[in-house]
Amino acid sequence: MSPHAGDAPRLRQYTPGIIAGLVFSLGYFLSYFSRTINAVLTPYFQNELQIGVDDLGLLTASYYLSFALLQLPIGALMDRYGPRIVNVGLFSLAVLGALVFYAADNLTGLVIGRALIGAGVAGALMCGFKILRMWVPINLVPSANGIYLLVGSAGAAFAGTPTSLLVESLESWRQVFLIFAGVTVVVMGLMWVLGKENDRDKHLSTASLGQQAKEMGIIFTRFSFWSLVPLFAVAQAISLSVSTLWSHRYLEKVA
Repeated sequence: MSPHAGDAPRLRQYTPGIIAGLVFSLGYFLSYFSRTINAVLTPYFQNELQIGVDDLGLLTASYYLSFALLQLPIGALMDRYGPRIVNVGLFSLAVLGALVFYAADNLTGLVIGRALIGAGVAGALMCGFKILRMWVPINLVPSANGIYLLVGSAGAAFAGTPTSLLVESLESWRQVFLIFAGVTVVVMGLMWVLGKENDRDKHLSTASLGQQAKEMGIIFTRFSFWSLVPLFAVAQAISLSVSTLWSHRYLEKVA
């Protein structure tokens, strides 16, 4: 018998997990794309809707605010219902947000649409990590997570020059969000059909959401938690604001 004869059954065993991971990574690609897209479309916002620099900061921040506020609820929901139903449900908000953004004719509409998109993609990373953990052997989880992050990061790259070229070929920048909504619907369908969970390693929580909230509340009473919050808040605020908005404007206007 060939020394590799046992590899085929093992590969078949993990094939559904590989497919699920790839499908979820497409969702993370869209998450990163939507996170970075403002940097490219800013001149269009400003020219068409007369949005100032302060308004632009608010518009960008609305995405991160809704994204951040949903992290703890997403963790509890994912532990109880699994990553597939949570991620598909959230992505429906991203579709709605893209349509609101497409139709918006003032700053308020743009902020609402942007916040809905942020909420919709808020679980893309952790739901993907959860689905990988369900399928991938524990010793391969770091490598699988790294590949997942790589695919997602490609979304940021696509939000740069490729999107600029796409906008130039379209009648309006708004059509980018129609395309985004359509692609998101397709990815949602793929998640639902192909994003299968490994029932043998599902480990879903039997605790009520109220119990989970009570347990999470314990964290907020600990000094060790609050001693770290300022460090991460400042570091993330600077990193995200520079990388997804201001660096592009600086290079365009100053350097």
